Amino acid sequence: MSKHDLFKTLRMNYLFDFYQSLLTKKQRNYLELFYLEDYSLSEIADTFDVSRQAVYDNIRRTGD
Repeated sequence: MSKHDLFKTLRMNYLFDFYQSLLTKKQRNYLELFYLEDYSLSEIADTFDVSRQAVYDNIRRTGD
């Protein structure tokens, strides 16, 4: 993991802790699995029976 990736993950963990009450249940689930549990986009998509692109778009929109 590069220094940039580590910083981004730490930043997202902090933001998740701070703003999680404002997120939808789906957003919380995706972010928790992706950043806190280290699931891949494909694993999250399989878990929720959605496309990998749907997970990617949701995480990207939430994290921007």
